[in-house]
Amino acid sequence: MRFGPYPLALIKRGKYSDIFFKEDGSQLYSNEEKAPLAEILKKYYKGPDLEGLTQFLEMVFRLDPEERPTLRNLSEHPWLSTT
Repeated sequence: MRFGPYPLALIKRGKYSDIFFKEDGSQLYSNEEKAPLAEILKKYYKGPDLEGLTQFLEMVFRLDPEERPTLRNLSEHPWLSTT
């Protein structure tokens, strides 16, 4: 998965989880493996600090909302000062 495995606790909270996931948290329907975010960005992003952008987006796209950074944390990320 592009952003890592889905946390089991997050799956268990989902209203429709039983449609997409097995009891153990594995996906019922799998699609082809997707390229890592860094590879996709390398292909399309031509701006400064690709590594910083990748780190920033990985923070934003964390699957578990409890693990996502606050807006303040994101606003202080070093990548934003390079744009």
